[in-house]
This record gives sequence, C-alpha cells and structure tokens, in this order.
Amino acid sequence: EAGSIPVLVKGDLHKKSSFHNSQCKEALHHWYDAPMLVLDSWRDLFPTVERLMGDHEALDEMQVKLRTWYDEYMHSVVGGFEDFMLEAAIEEKSVCDDILLFVPDIHGSLGSQLNDYILAATLATFRNKAMVILDAPQELICPTEDKVYPLGLSSIVKSPTWLTRGCAVPCQATHGYSDW
Repeated sequence: EAGSIPVLVKGDLHKKSSFHNSQCKEALHHWYDAPMLVLDSWRDLFPTVERLMGDHEALDEMQVKLRTWYDEYMHSVVGGFEDFMLEAAIEEKSVCDDILLFVPDIHGSLGSQLNDYILAATLATFRNKAMVILDAPQELICPTEDKVYPLGLSSIVKSPTWLTRGCAVPCQATHGYSDW
C-alpha cells in the first residue's frame, strides 16, 4: 500500500506449512509472480535496499510494476468472488422473484442518489435480495434534445451482476417509470 514494496526471503515465500492438516499450504502461491523484492537471505537486505535507493528510476519502476500487478490481482480476486456469489444466486430457485426495486429521487443531487443507492445495496445484500435500478427516463430529468450527456444515477453507477443477480426491472412491458 501507498507505494510500499513487500520484501520476502525466497525460503519464506515458497515455504510449506509445517502442519499436516493446515489449510494454508503454500499460502503465498498467488504472489510467486509478483514484482516484489525477493531475497536469498535477510543478509542481502541492506545491500539491496542501498542499491535501490541509489537508483530512483529503478525503484519507481518497481513500484509501478507492483501497483499494476496488485490492481490486476485484486481485480481477479474480486471478479472470482462476484462470480462465486452470482453462481450461488443463480442456483437458487426463482432468484428474480424477490427483488428490491430502487427508484432514485430524480430531484435529488447525484451525491444524494449515490448515498441512497449505497444504503439500498446494503439493505438488499443484508436481506438477500436482488437489486435493480429503475432510473428515470432522460426526458424527465432534462427535457432537451441533447442526449450526449446522460443524467440520472445510471450515468455514474453500473450495478454489479452479483447485486442484480442478472435480474431485469420487473414488468417492463406493462409498467413505465411513472407507473411505479
């Protein structure tokens, strides 16, 4: 975090747990390809840090590579978790029968709508419901010909699949925004 570069000793990075029934065997295996500082022994720490401190360009490059790797790693971890949650939700029978329909207040600011969205998403998650947004049509928010810059909550929020569970706004064929 904050530009730090993890430092490990090769033996610790690849160390297997000493407990036979441990669930943490090779706990750092996801970090094997991380562009961090891996030393042969702790005796190498001072000379290595001294060398890096003398080459600011190499140090900056190492930080950029690590940040990029970490962002990609966390994106894959979060994506895997979302996929896991979505699969569990899809396996449930009639997952779209229990939806929290969020209708943002079109007269409120986007900040206010975003706060309401976060509260509704928390509630939907706690109550184990799918949540979908029924945003006001552009014409109600800003009756103009200029559709280049969409307004409303959907202009800043893309609801994740784990929250919507793949459900659509109910009764789209029979109910419009004003009907709700």
